[in-house]
Amino acid sequence: QATATMMRAVFDTPLAPWSLRLAQLSPHAARHEWQFLLPFASAGHAYTRQAIARCFEQHGGAAGERYAQQLRRLGSGRVHGYLTGFVDLVFEHEGRWYVVDWKSNQLGADLAAYEPAALQRTMESHHYVLQYHLYLVALHRQLAARVPGYDYDTHMGGAAYAFLRGFATGASADGRGWFTDRPSRALIEALSAVMDTTTPAAS
Repeated sequence: QATATMMRAVFDTPLAPWSLRLAQLSPHAARHEWQFLLPFASAGHAYTRQAIARCFEQHGGAAGERYAQQLRRLGSGRVHGYLTGFVDLVFEHEGRWYVVDWKSNQLGADLAAYEPAALQRTMESHHYVLQYHLYLVALHRQLAARVPGYDYDTHMGGAAYAFLRGFATGASADGRGWFTDRPSRALIEALSAVMDTTTPAAS
């Protein structure tokens, strides 16, 4: 019962700053557990991590510059060939496409732990920032291949993370619980280019 109540609150709470609710979506416009596959041509080398960090520094604004420093501190474990994964929900609304991920993290007993500034810190420290950017790169590439006349600025809506414990019954558009972002076209295209890199880039 508690889970059902929580999910109703999630579906009824607007994805600020976007004026849409999951409750208003048509089932035909949504794909659950959408699987993606990304080439990771040079992921076995540390310079790929550095190249990704440079994308955030150059195209991600102040938040991107800050997050790039965390990326540079990551280990350089080998990844072979392709990166595969699943996105909890992909949907289309009024001609734009979005990715959604559910998170059940317990961030604190106080609901203030689920307000936008706190969620931003969580997104960065858990590297969910990198996760949703890769989701959007995968969706960007898929749409470019499938949608006639595809244009990022026209067709891409963005990414949303629902931190389920931050939603309360009767929640309104106060920004609590939802983290949303729409990265710049330049950043997504730069990250997509890194996925195809086959020769080392300067560190």
